[in-house]
Amino acid sequence: MIIHDEAHCRFLQEDPKGTAYMEYTCAGNILTVTHTKVPDAIAGRGIAGKLVEAALQHARTEGLKVRPDCSYAAAYMRRHPDYADLLAPA
Repeated sequence: MIIHDEAHCRFLQEDPKGTAYMEYTCAGNILTVTHTKVPDAIAGRGIAGKLVEAALQHARTEGLKVRPDCSYAAAYMRRHPDYADLLAPA
């Protein structure tokens, strides 16, 4: 289950073998994805994608644009053009 830890500006998924997270910052109406980390012990399960998708859904719900400074988030948005409308201008 993905948890939005708004106080620490991150989405996370906890597992007994480690915690995966995606960090972001917010300024105005721009949510900037800064970092995605999935421990090796729980890698390969699609967790990073679920974290980024949760952030994108949050941005859509809140009327925010997204700046994917994290390379994984940028690649995710390129592979999922249904989120193109959320992309913040450069």
